[in-house]
Amino acid sequence: ALKKRGELDSNNDLVKFAIAVEEAVIETISSGTMTKDLQALFKKDGVEVKVANSKEFIEAIAANIKL
Repeated sequence: ALKKRGELDSNNDLVKFAIAVEEAVIETISSGTMTKDLQALFKKDGVEVKVANSKEFIEAIAANIKL
């Protein structure tokens, strides 16, 4: 939604931020950090799952954002 809003408003900074957040979420989950509800859906050989509460999950995503 943020990326689309940025595209509609010709706001390149918002588009870049939305892409960075999406990539950080994917990286965080792929590395094994996720909430319990996502754990049931996640299967990746060689990755140990670390179940995080919502705050910990958001903090992990924030740490992975590369702007």
